[in-house]
Amino acid sequence: MELPCYTLLQGPSDSELPSEMLLRQNLEHGDVNVKIDALKKTIQLILSGEKLPGILMTVIRFVMPLEDHTIKKLLLVFWEIVPKTTPEGKLLQEMILICDAYRKVSVSRSSRVLVYFPFYCLLFSDCRRCVYS
Repeated sequence: MELPCYTLLQGPSDSELPSEMLLRQNLEHGDVNVKIDALKKTIQLILSGEKLPGILMTVIRFVMPLEDHTIKKLLLVFWEIVPKTTPEGKLLQEMILICDAYRKVSVSRSSRVLVYFPFYCLLFSDCRRCVYS
């Protein structure tokens, strides 16, 4: 079943699309600037309709713990566009990890609760519905 796409991006026609393996390698082993560039390319690929099934855990493990402000903003965009459910409509297990990570951030840093609050509410309501039903 095809999912609706509400945003279409067209990159320059002369640019070469990076492979999922290259993106994964840059997200795992690059410095902060390389990770920012790789995350931007990942967002562009997902928005243009590419399927990147293995990139979600890489982002959770290697990008999410970083404290860079640009990465935090890009992650909020990434979480909005990444597929959150399986083809059967069940919430991905990785989304529970994300909810838990943002919950820990909001508990440990109460001054930043308002930054993540709308996103956390949206994700947490999906997690609670799937975990407790």
